[in-house]
Amino acid sequence: MSIFDLIFPTLMSLVLVFVVYFIVIKITNHQNKSGIITAIFALLFFNYGRIYSFVLRPPSITSSFWIIIGLISFILLTGGMIYFLRIKRFRFQKILGIIFTILLTFFLLIFNRFTIYINLIKPIQNTITHPYIFLIIFSTFFFLFFILIWRTHYPLNEINRGLNTFSVVLVIIIIIQILLGVILTNETYMEKEFPTLPFNVTKATQSTSSYPDVYYIILDGYAGEETLKKIHGFDNSYFLNSLNKKGFYIASNSRSNYLTTVLSLPSSLNMIYLDFLSENPGKESVDRTIPYLMMKQHSLGQNLQKLGYEYIHFASVWNPTGKNSYADVTYGLSQLGEFSYLFLWSTPLRFFLPSRDISTFLYTFDKIPSIAEQNNPTFLFAHITLPHPPYMFDKDGNELSHPPFEPKQWAEIEKYVDQLEYLNKMVIELIDEILINSDEEPIIIIQGDHGTEIVPGWTKNPNKDRIDERSFILNAYYFPSNNENRYGILYDNISPVNTFRIIFNEYFGQEYPLLSDNTYFSDHTTSSNNFAISLYDFILVYEHGKYVGPFLIKEEINNKTFDSNFSSILSPLPNMFVN
Repeated sequence: MSIFDLIFPTLMSLVLVFVVYFIVIKITNHQNKSGIITAIFALLFFNYGRIYSFVLRPPSITSSFWIIIGLISFILLTGGMIYFLRIKRFRFQKILGIIFTILLTFFLLIFNRFTIYINLIKPIQNTITHPYIFLIIFSTFFFLFFILIWRTHYPLNEINRGLNTFSVVLVIIIIIQILLGVILTNETYMEKEFPTLPFNVTKATQSTSSYPDVYYIILDGYAGEETLKKIHGFDNSYFLNSLNKKGFYIASNSRSNYLTTVLSLPSSLNMIYLDFLSENPGKESVDRTIPYLMMKQHSLGQNLQKLGYEYIHFASVWNPTGKNSYADVTYGLSQLGEFSYLFLWSTPLRFFLPSRDISTFLYTFDKIPSIAEQNNPTFLFAHITLPHPPYMFDKDGNELSHPPFEPKQWAEIEKYVDQLEYLNKMVIELIDEILINSDEEPIIIIQGDHGTEIVPGWTKNPNKDRIDERSFILNAYYFPSNNENRYGILYDNISPVNTFRIIFNEYFGQEYPLLSDNTYFSDHTTSSNNFAISLYDFILVYEHGKYVGPFLIKEEINNKTFDSNFSSILSPLPNMFVN
């Protein structure tokens, strides 16, 4: 994100607040009241999406949650009873009220929580989270505040002064965060500060008289065949067999080199491992500037550009791959940046927004086939954010309303499989169109960047089973059939870091040594009980397909940790939060 991405949200916020203030002061004719009403409007309007998402998908309910609810209920109900029954002749009713409150609290603490939810909370939640009903409720609250403040006769000077002070402090904090997070961070690594492979242009030009088009298509979160069978109960053989029939080589035992996109893509796009990040910026750093730069200034695109390739970048909805100033052409559906989109999504204006995820996905699959009709050699990079949640399609391609991504959505196995099945159909159609439209056979790489994680937060208690699930990926190759050694150079457990080392050696005259196909674990997630992150603290868990990691071999050994931390994700109760 750059400083320019903040201009639209900032201007919109200022204009809207001034307009509301102008309207309110015309109605109330009172400066203090207008200021307070405008502040309440801004607080509700700009946090609408967050509040809606919280009500739609509240935090997992644990026993401590119900204890707190019980204590709060006890205090509020008891206080209310005492207040409303404070007249002497109601002393008996006071006692009854206190007893009733104690019994209600006791009931909340010991009664079956699931039954309470199904019979009481769930119907209410389903009703109020209907988008239009929630908007009506939200608007009603604001108008009640409006009328209450408008009609009050109490002096509001102190309240208004406090709100003004709070607003100024809040603005200063936000400005400081922006300066530190955008300006200072970007100045730290303005140019390449990461190792790159040397590229011999002379050998590349001598290797062949014509260059094939190169398509590098990332399907985010596309798990390997074994994971889909074991974890998701899904047989993906129909799709894989379809790829085989079209001439693809499937590396059926392929694993990602890293377990998160922000590490996996910089590694594959630059054909190197990222060990140096442990020193700069450091194991415990949360600074992602270098990986982001590696995704924009990647060796793959720049080396091919030196050979006369046109680098075509398809914008994704994820900011680091949303645009690339180093590409010759960037195709994207909307110029509205990720930050601006999320800003609008957090307000009631979300109802007027098209699904950016759905629109971008459909646009990308519709546009890519036309690229194959171009005469000049082309390198195309597209980061498709499916089958990764949120779940936007059922298996027939029907569009689904969906909230923004939350890690707990990985646990919705059926929705993941449905979205994957639809994606499979789209990929097969896309390949057919590329091959039909191409004058010469291209190179096509269709690759997952990591697998799934049905237990969000598992990195706090890692084990081999979870690493297997997260590391197995789809890895499919299509090479031109005129190559005598078409797939003899590939092997079953090839990993993304070696993908383009092989291609550059075979088609562009380079002599890159192949690296050991390793998988590294690092803590890329946060959880409610541990917000520490060690993104660059790499631990080798697989070395050339063999497990060497220090973690537990069997999931059963770690069941106690699994149950205590994550049972709410997979038990019947949490389904109320992962619809």
